[in-house]
Amino acid sequence: KMRRKSRGFRGGDDDARLDDDDDLLDALDDDDDASPNRDLCCIVKADVQGTAEAVRDAVLTLGSPAVGVKVVYVGVGPVTESDVSLAAAIGGPILAFNVREPPSAIVANAKRLGVPLVERKVIYHLLDAVGEMLGARAPEKLVEAVAGEAEVRAVFDLSDRRGNKADVVAGCLVNSGALDGSERFRVMRDGSPAHEGLLECESIRRHKLEVTAVGKGTDC
Repeated sequence: KMRRKSRGFRGGDDDARLDDDDDLLDALDDDDDASPNRDLCCIVKADVQGTAEAVRDAVLTLGSPAVGVKVVYVGVGPVTESDVSLAAAIGGPILAFNVREPPSAIVANAKRLGVPLVERKVIYHLLDAVGEMLGARAPEKLVEAVAGEAEVRAVFDLSDRRGNKADVVAGCLVNSGALDGSERFRVMRDGSPAHEGLLECESIRRHKLEVTAVGKGTDC
């Protein structure tokens, strides 16, 4: 949940600042529910106040429960040195929409401080860039997919034999897909898991020959 603050501007279009600098730091604490380690904190600059607020609102809609968006500061006019300093402090980008290109010294300082300057003239291009940054911050999600299935036809106890990679060997027939030795396996019995978690495969053999994978209809 994102709580938005109304921002007060003063000065002309080229030099709009917040009335109270403390609001910049308060904005970092607005969202208590989102993960502070993954939130994208950013600064929005635009050519006029109405556009800046519209860009802010559009950017905020891109947040998700996994990765939130916090617009710490909304300003009017070109990117300034103070914008770069604030962006460096919050560890976020400056989103500059339809403003003049900043002087080379400011660009160089932003690069030195590791502050991304995202300058766009089309709002959809700006939002696409923000979406890419959010995607890079999103936590990895492991998805379990079935690559193949095999029926265990026999189980061999080789614990009394030396030189084997495993104490127990399953003789299987691949019914669908393929079995790849680099993948992990789940053993099912009567439609339910026979154990917790996934198992590593020591090796797959076909007629005593070690192979990397076997396909449908193959004994292994």
